[in-house]
Amino acid sequence: MKISLTDADLENLILQRTGPFIDLGGGRALKHWFQTGEKTQLGRFLSQAGKVNEFIERVVAGIAAEFAQLSPHIQKVEAKSVVSIGPGLGFFELMTYNVNRTRLLLVDIEQSDEHQHGFAERGSGYSQLSTCRRLLVANGVDPGHVETGNPRNQPLPPGEFCVLVSLISMGFHYPCDEYADFVLSGLRRGGPLIFDKRINSRDGGWEKIKPHSDIVAEAASTKSRRLVLSRK
Repeated sequence: MKISLTDADLENLILQRTGPFIDLGGGRALKHWFQTGEKTQLGRFLSQAGKVNEFIERVVAGIAAEFAQLSPHIQKVEAKSVVSIGPGLGFFELMTYNVNRTRLLLVDIEQSDEHQHGFAERGSGYSQLSTCRRLLVANGVDPGHVETGNPRNQPLPPGEFCVLVSLISMGFHYPCDEYADFVLSGLRRGGPLIFDKRINSRDGGWEKIKPHSDIVAEAASTKSRRLVLSRK
């Protein structure tokens, strides 16, 4: 996999996948971000410790393990179009494309003034869709198969899609409210909806989606349940 990251890309990746960063000793640098919103110390910690490549390798390995678990649900519907909300740098999406040659719609609010990492009414943005698209194309994805959408800038494109994936994003860091109508109007019957539902969080969007979905599989963690739903 070809991975070329700017300092800003690395900082965003750390915030997208904090677990490996903390495991490598970055907890203090991350705490500074919580308190101030400053990000430069995140990448600097990895650089000074000589752990940039190890961090990236751990992130990719973790996502590959997630893909191995979730891929059978995607393969089952012969997915030709996948929507990913909060795709990060697109590692999961690249793995999906390599198996299905699927069309991809990447959705993210990209940047925001918030710097929180729990559950809030609105998500925090630390991503660049252009970076995600660049990485995908550099690794062999047909540019015509990648579309991006920032709902803060314009409405998401209408139309049916086969699968919707949102890992550690919608439902985990913020409610499904903003995307509930998009899911219900676009996800085809029988299509998988895969996302992380934070435990004990109020989520009106999830309550709207739930009656129209069957739970196919779930896996519990300390903070959430990873749900695989089938659209009724």
